[in-house]
Amino acid sequence: MRSGGGVETGIGMRRLIVGIFCCLVLAASPAVSAELATYKLQRGDTVSLRVLGLADLAVDSMIDVDGMIVLPYVGALDAENKTLLELREIVATALNGRTYRYLTREGLDGLITIGRDDVQLSVAQYRPVTVYGAVPNPGEIPFCAGMTVRAAVARAGSVRPVFDDGTATGATSLRASQLEGEIRALTVQRDHEVAVGWRLRQELQRLGAEKSEPGKLPEGIAERWEGQQVALLERQMDATNGQLDQLNKAIDSVDRRMEYLAEREKAEAGILNEDTEEMAKMEALLKKGIVSNQRASDVRRLQLLSATRLLQTQDSTARSEMERLTLQAQVDRQVSDRVIVVMQQVEASDVNLSVLNSRITALQQQLAMLGVSVMDTNQALVVRIHRSSGAGVEEILATMDDLVSPGDILEVSFEALRN
Repeated sequence: MRSGGGVETGIGMRRLIVGIFCCLVLAASPAVSAELATYKLQRGDTVSLRVLGLADLAVDSMIDVDGMIVLPYVGALDAENKTLLELREIVATALNGRTYRYLTREGLDGLITIGRDDVQLSVAQYRPVTVYGAVPNPGEIPFCAGMTVRAAVARAGSVRPVFDDGTATGATSLRASQLEGEIRALTVQRDHEVAVGWRLRQELQRLGAEKSEPGKLPEGIAERWEGQQVALLERQMDATNGQLDQLNKAIDSVDRRMEYLAEREKAEAGILNEDTEEMAKMEALLKKGIVSNQRASDVRRLQLLSATRLLQTQDSTARSEMERLTLQAQVDRQVSDRVIVVMQQVEASDVNLSVLNSRITALQQQLAMLGVSVMDTNQALVVRIHRSSGAGVEEILATMDDLVSPGDILEVSFEALRN
């Protein structure tokens, strides 16, 4: 830009500084530069024109329904389907070399010749994004660079199940959302309770308290809870079996001792019989005077010693039998006590399950009274983007992290999952 006098030297310096600053900003934002280079302007976009050093020429102008935009010193231009750089080239060409008369601070007339590099063009406001469907606040929301589907849906109030009649709003919508949240929370608790009851009945079956094995868990519950419940079951059975193993090892040790005592008792009974027979012989010989009293006394002492040993072995056997009975009673009590505990837990689980089902039914009835259909747990959130393009309107099945473009229309719905 060339000035008509030296009084504008300061202005020229300021323009240079502003130009350098703009270049640095653009250089530091490659994503924004790439977006500006590829985005095609559409009706409803607002374009901002700035000429360095000439605040009077600053203007924001919206592209009209006919695709035209009106700019000072340029007039009407066809801006639709042009990139921002293409439109800037047209505007810069139209303003290049034009002389602008202005009034200085001193009240003097000044002239400035506009150069191509003095013209700056940007998008002041993009077309809004429209969100409708399963959201509490459908309508238009302002677009901002980098907006994702998730952000757009959040600006529309997040998601909700579809109302049957489509008329419930305000407090009804809030109450419906609260009820739905309670139902979902209770449903999770109910499914977990079903899995817990299944695991407890599995344990009863392994403990021998139930003959029939519980059936399989429903598919949805099995996917979420079966692995955890099986792990808990195995840990509990390991703990129970560990205690039983210790008692059974003690019983095995007693059994081995009793086998040894039985053999020892048999041997000692044989020795006692031999000593008894020997004693009878000695007494007969003693009467005949063939043996002395000392010899007969020695045989009698051996007989008494054998009898004492046999009595001691029989006493040890009796005590071992009592010990085995005590250990076996502990085994039986260990199992029966665990069965009682598990049966009590099954009873409590069944009661909790009945309570949860009753609460869920009551909440569903309240939703029905509000005219709201409860979203099935076998449904998924689906967002479709309807985007205008040169070939017409393109429909895109979007993810929550996809980027939206100006003017996109987002259709939010719940659809049944495929089996």
